[in-house]
Amino acid sequence: DGFGSFATSTYMVPPGGNTRERNRGRGLIMGGSTPSESNVINFIQIQSIGIGMDFGDLTKTTNGSGGCCSSSTRGIHGGGSTGSPSAANSNIIDYVTIATTANALDFGDLTVARRGIAGCGNDTRGLFGGGRSDPSGSNPTDEIDYVTIATLGNATDFGNLSVARRYLASTA
Repeated sequence: DGFGSFATSTYMVPPGGNTRERNRGRGLIMGGSTPSESNVINFIQIQSIGIGMDFGDLTKTTNGSGGCCSSSTRGIHGGGSTGSPSAANSNIIDYVTIATTANALDFGDLTVARRGIAGCGNDTRGLFGGGRSDPSGSNPTDEIDYVTIATLGNATDFGNLSVARRYLASTA
C-alpha cells in the first residue's frame, strides 16, 4: 500500500535459527493397550524415519484413549482407563519434559475422571474434551477441561462440546 509499507500476508518469513535447529523435534506416544493396559511412553525423532524408542513410563497404566497435548518443551497426558474395559476411569494428568527421557510426573487431575477423550492445545494451554465418564460407556460427556502447560495443577472447566462424544479425534 505504497512506499515503506506492505501487507504481511503477502510474504513468507523463513524459519529462524541455524540449520541444526530447524525441522527437529520429538513425537511422544503415551499409554495404550498391548492388549492389556500400558504405562509405556515411546518417542520418535520427527525429522527422521525410525522405530519408537523408550522414553519412560506414565505414573499409572492406562488404556482407553487418554488425551495428549504439548508445548515445545512439555508433553501432557490425561485420562484413560485404569484397566479392563469395565474398569474405572482415570482423572490423572501426567507430564514429561520432552527434551529429556524420564518417567512422567504428576501434573494434577481432570475435573471428571474419563476415558476416550481428545487432547489438543498450543504452547500455552492444553485442552481435554469429550470422553465417557461411566465405565459402561453408554453416557458420553461434553466436558472440556484446560490446563496451563507451563504450570502444575488441576484442570479447570473450559466449557462444553456442542454434542457429547467419546473416542473423538483432535488437532491444533
